[in-house]
Amino acid sequence: MAALLARESKALLIGERADPALSDAIIRTAAGIAGVCSANSIVTLQLAPRNVIATLSLDFFDYLRAPDIERAVVELEARIRAAHPEVSALFVKPQSVLVAQRLRGGSSGMTPDLPDLLGDG
Repeated sequence: MAALLARESKALLIGERADPALSDAIIRTAAGIAGVCSANSIVTLQLAPRNVIATLSLDFFDYLRAPDIERAVVELEARIRAAHPEVSALFVKPQSVLVAQRLRGGSSGMTPDLPDLLGDG
């Protein structure tokens, strides 16, 4: 039991990704928001058993103005917090699909977790 507690405590201290199902649900929610052209990627960090931070790279339609994007982000935050109260912070980075792909080295898949970004995964 002590080994299990030590392993879980270490994982929470250094940070681990949230459940992939949560990441998928957040991406699906983001993709369904009016004005979002593409949900490029997500990075999650599990801080505690019921405390997750998520960051999203979203491509918004070019015709949107800043107030429209702000409304979309507010709606996204409300939907995610209603469905997933464990998400304590949500950060949104407006970013074109092309820039997001270039930063990922040209891959077209999602970036699901922090260890992959840090080269640990």
